[in-house]
Amino acid sequence: MHFVSNTALFAILTALAVRSAPAPQSGTDYTCDSDTQWHDAYQTVTCPGDTVCVTGASGNPCQFPSGYGQSGVVAVAVTSAAAVTSAAAVATSASAAGGVTSATSAGGISISGNAATSASEEAVTLSSGATATESGGGGSASHTNSAASASGTSTSDGTSVSNRFVTYWDNYANMGGVNAGQLTAVTHVILSFADMTDWATEQTTWKFMESSNGNFDSSTAATLKGMQSGLKVCGALGGWGLDSVMATAVRGGDSTIATFVANVKGFADYFNLDGIDIDWEFPSASDDANLITFITQLRAALGDDKLISVALGSRVDTTDAAAFNSDTFSKLDSLVDMWNLMTYDYVNRYSTVTEQQAGNRVVTTVMDYYEQQGITMEKCNVGFPMNAKYFTLTETCDSSNPIGCSLPGTDYYEDSGVDNYKSGWVRFNPDLDSSLGTEGTEWATKMRAQWEARPTDGSTEITADVSNAWVDETNDVFWTWLSDSDMKTTCQNWVTSGKVGGAMVWSLNQDDESQDGGSHLTALAECIQGS
Repeated sequence: MHFVSNTALFAILTALAVRSAPAPQSGTDYTCDSDTQWHDAYQTVTCPGDTVCVTGASGNPCQFPSGYGQSGVVAVAVTSAAAVTSAAAVATSASAAGGVTSATSAGGISISGNAATSASEEAVTLSSGATATESGGGGSASHTNSAASASGTSTSDGTSVSNRFVTYWDNYANMGGVNAGQLTAVTHVILSFADMTDWATEQTTWKFMESSNGNFDSSTAATLKGMQSGLKVCGALGGWGLDSVMATAVRGGDSTIATFVANVKGFADYFNLDGIDIDWEFPSASDDANLITFITQLRAALGDDKLISVALGSRVDTTDAAAFNSDTFSKLDSLVDMWNLMTYDYVNRYSTVTEQQAGNRVVTTVMDYYEQQGITMEKCNVGFPMNAKYFTLTETCDSSNPIGCSLPGTDYYEDSGVDNYKSGWVRFNPDLDSSLGTEGTEWATKMRAQWEARPTDGSTEITADVSNAWVDETNDVFWTWLSDSDMKTTCQNWVTSGKVGGAMVWSLNQDDESQDGGSHLTALAECIQGS
């Protein structure tokens, strides 16, 4: 889930191009130099294993040949980060929950570097990589859903919490750890994202995506739990632009699903995880049957004592939600503990008019759709982003009525399928700006200056929507974001009112006080605690 940052997709499409995004990204220019090598304007890549370069492929140019894997060989096409020869390699932010459709960094995924450490004794200190020999596993397909309950969970100050408060933690916002105060009222942390590069075959080693900003290791879960009584720590699979390995495995049917599930089990065991989050952005309607098979096998492998959560998109009027209909929900309800609703990113560079990216009206629109499809509302966590989104305008937009103005679309916001920074977001934490590579940092610096110049007199608040929007007429830029009070009010309207079971955040370390959290996380914690 939930929120990939602007940097994730650009890193993948232009610096690594290691994975195809099943969302509507297309048009990236590349050239096959030989059967096993391709290049674009940014890099030269050698295809791994038995994959070959396919001209005109959608997403990853490295594909398995036609018919490959039909005799039982697991066929999952993915480009190894080690094959990338581009000099641009910086930490980027992949999406989660983040379900987003823009990117910012000229950087790379699977980047080696020195892990940062926090000066605070309460911070999680992390290292890269992991090795283990255990994989596979059994379990019952029946499930009681008891593991998802947050009832009786207490915070670090002893306060009882009855609603879920789920926070993703993006490794590209790792910063060497989080301080305990950031976990107030938090019931679940989802570490994002697994490195599934080699999961086409059964593995004995597992790791998360690596960054120069710090990395998760096998001690991370225990360290976090030491900060917060009753905390559950899960690991996320996929993320925007990082989910093609999972998509290929699921679409391959029983044998490829079985191998993939064995790797998920080994990954969860090695990192001492309480569960797995599935962030596939996004399966199509034709994937329904295999998706159900995958989650059924995953439940059997993990057993009843582990959590399974699934990230769902907000753009319910597009194919993003096509796989999740009433039939799918009815078959998955007994297997899935939590649905993490990415009720943000409602406007992106594919949109044709300005719109709120999140807030009460967006949550209402999204939840109305999923409720009509028969989702169990108590299992839903509504999402909140720790960023403000911006879109450069090409036509006049009335600053007194900023919603509904024309947006130019991907022809303007992309160059050959690659984000060109004319749209994107600014995370509330300015300390993360410098991790975006040379061009990304230049844009972050430019856009943060504009963001900091926004009116603070309340004139940007759209009360009926419980969100903020502003047209910067000096620079012709539309901005949309949630204030701390917007988040608290929306949380109260949906979570503490009992309409849904919890709140979800993308991501830790992205709020305005960095590793200490910030005003937005505090507002949500107050909501969860009933204050």
